[in-house]
Amino acid sequence: LFPVIYKGEYSDVFDFPHEAIKTNTSTSILEQIKNIPKADYYVLMYGSNENLDSLETFKKNTKEILETLQAKRQQKTILITLPPSNDTIVNQRNKQINNVFLELSKTNEIELIDTFQLFSENIGKYIRKDGINISRDGYYKLAKETAKHIK
Repeated sequence: LFPVIYKGEYSDVFDFPHEAIKTNTSTSILEQIKNIPKADYYVLMYGSNENLDSLETFKKNTKEILETLQAKRQQKTILITLPPSNDTIVNQRNKQINNVFLELSKTNEIELIDTFQLFSENIGKYIRKDGINISRDGYYKLAKETAKHIK
């Protein structure tokens, strides 16, 4: 409904450029964003592929990513948390990562979209049966929520 130009070296099925790759981690994102062009908004969503053996490394990398994007952006950086899961182990892991996101969003003036809260009332509708990936309905709801933050 409003003019949006996507930026990135990769393209999705609709030919929108992006920087998303299936196995992104905080380390790989640090490498990718060095050359990412300036933009009015950055939307950052990652974490499920992260190795949490070193939560401090993850936190350090995420802080550097957010600072890099903040220095390049004109208006907002939006950080999307990991969603809830019916799988206890996945749910606990996502909570750990989300706690880092929550802490860093407060100190870096980042807008946070909390998918954990957004999808908690109806996990079966918004999360696929694998307990990890967001469903089509979940992505639709997330897109609407993201658009609210961009307006």
